[in-house]
This record gives sequence, C-alpha cells and structure tokens, in this order.
Amino acid sequence: MKKRRIGIDWDGVLIDWQGFSDFKDTFGGPKEDSVVAINTLVDQGYECYILTAREKKDWGAIRKWLKKHKFPEMKVTNVKVPSVAFIDDRGIRFTNWKDIYKYFR
Repeated sequence: MKKRRIGIDWDGVLIDWQGFSDFKDTFGGPKEDSVVAINTLVDQGYECYILTAREKKDWGAIRKWLKKHKFPEMKVTNVKVPSVAFIDDRGIRFTNWKDIYKYFR
C-alpha cells in the first residue's frame, strides 16, 4: 500500500514564527489547532513530515520543539518527497500559467 504522506511547512504553518532577532532565531508557540490537526491526520493514517528550508543544524531543535508541544514524532527534511499534499503558508495553488502570471504583475 502506498504511503499517504503530507509535507508540512515549519515556519508560519506549525509555529507562530517570530523571525530573526539579533541573529538569534526565536521559535514561537504552536499555531492554533496545529497539534490537534497533525495528531488527527496521523491517527487517520497519514505520514506527516516537516518540509523546511532551514539548515540541517536546526533540525534537532525542531524535533525538540515538536516533542515539547506534544506533536507526534515526524521526520524533518528539506527534500520534497512524493506526497498527497503540501501544506505551506506561501504556496500558490497551480491551475494554469495564465492564472499564475496574475500574481506577479
């Protein structure tokens, strides 16, 4: 059976990202309903994983934060693997190139 994977962006999707301050990154708390939503998806048989542009050196801190906030254990990666969906706060849903072009005029 094929795995039903969902790639989930980190900054702005799971955490209320506070940005960089004095070159020190600050993780905010979980986005509202994110813990329940991810646990529900996992209970329904989805394999959720964190898809982030952050450097590999940050992945341990991400895993620690996930555990602290009671998220299920999830893989952290910067590789987009075949998935049924990607959840991202900066994504644009593709319909056709004419529609995409409208975003950048």
